[in-house]
Amino acid sequence: MGKQILINFSEELLKKLKEKADELGFNSIEEYVLFVLEQVTSDAEKGKGINKEEREIQEKKLRDLGYL
Repeated sequence: MGKQILINFSEELLKKLKEKADELGFNSIEEYVLFVLEQVTSDAEKGKGINKEEREIQEKKLRDLGYL
């Protein structure tokens, strides 16, 4: 098991994360957030570029989660 850290989310963002985790079949918010972070870091390590359409999809996801 990895090192634990504490991250504070706004109530609104936490609600969105819970809804998305439930929608996608994750067992917990933590499991969903870990999955997303692993995907992001994996793509960055591979130097994987994204096209305009993929970028727009990612931006929409971040807006939906309250980051943009």
